[in-house]
Amino acid sequence: MSNFGMSTAAVGAVGFLPPITQIAYVVVDLDAAVTFWARHMRVGPFRILPHIQYVESEYRGAFAEFDLSLALAWRDGVEIELMQLHSKGPCIIDHAPACGGVHHVGIRTANIAEDERRLVAAGMRRLQRNVSATGTETMFFEGPLGLIELIGVPGGSPLAEKLRQAALVWDGVDPILP
Repeated sequence: MSNFGMSTAAVGAVGFLPPITQIAYVVVDLDAAVTFWARHMRVGPFRILPHIQYVESEYRGAFAEFDLSLALAWRDGVEIELMQLHSKGPCIIDHAPACGGVHHVGIRTANIAEDERRLVAAGMRRLQRNVSATGTETMFFEGPLGLIELIGVPGGSPLAEKLRQAALVWDGVDPILP
């Protein structure tokens, strides 16, 4: 055995996932976190998505109340996602590191079902699945290397592209997009 518990044969059978494009953090104060990342890490401008509406949300196979706000911004080809939880029930945010730090990495995929199969074949276990009111499907998996989020974008990701372009010309002054 090698490759974190997977046999070499299993690695070849799994195939490659799309690249990691997102690093996500859980924060207790979204506004303060946006200010910090913009001022000290030169990440921005951020798009704030307050209280995202989910039409479906399940955690460990059962219905989950999942109310969170996000701030999204890019720098040098990497999206930073800041997440503030508002709901009280069990959910993926419960897996946040006690010391802060990275919660998960995100992968945008045009074929979420195929990439879910790849992660499961690699020994990952699905913890949470969400479908937003805009139709975006996300899945969170845990495994030997931590948490991975699949972000279903079968038609591309216009918001991500808009934020990526905004980051290229951002002057560092206003950390939040209107």
